[in-house]
Amino acid sequence: MIVTLSASAISLILGTFAAYGLSRFVYKAGPIGNNDLTFFFVSQRIMPPVVLAIPFFLMLGFFGLLDTILGLVTVYIALLLPIAVWVMVDFFNNIPRELDETAMIDGCTPIETFWRVILPNSLPGLVVAGIFCIVFGWNDFFFAFTLTFTETQLLPVAIVSLNSSVTPWWSLSASALVSVAPLIVVAFLVERYLEKGSLAGARK
Repeated sequence: MIVTLSASAISLILGTFAAYGLSRFVYKAGPIGNNDLTFFFVSQRIMPPVVLAIPFFLMLGFFGLLDTILGLVTVYIALLLPIAVWVMVDFFNNIPRELDETAMIDGCTPIETFWRVILPNSLPGLVVAGIFCIVFGWNDFFFAFTLTFTETQLLPVAIVSLNSSVTPWWSLSASALVSVAPLIVVAFLVERYLEKGSLAGARK
């Protein structure tokens, strides 16, 4: 829970800021523009995890973070950040720019516009992005297995380690149920927020 929630929260915060910048401001560096930067984030999820295993292993080993919670949180942020950016960019693009312009006419700076106008209307997008981050982080097995040994063992790895020459079906089934239960609880808790943040009546 520490690894998943920490990485998801940090990824959601950084991803929301990045997505707002990509949605509302124009960036140009030669032929590279906003769409290219957005695709760069999404492309990080296209690569197979095995491609990143050795670089992550060497990086964490260099900084002494192998088999630590901090090391896993760092890796998970890199894995979950593209998801948050991808979801929030699309959501911000669907929010009318007239809201930004109206807020600025009323005297808001771009940062105040983001905090007071755009962010409150982005609650459904934040919830969806948060759910995706939590699900992908919670269910990850590959990096939890390759980057940890004995000091730090996440739930998916612990469940697999229960297996032996004789498969303990009851223990595996109970452990799998326990691992799925938190995600079900989260889904029930946030479901009611998905319909909030409607833009109805937001325009002047």
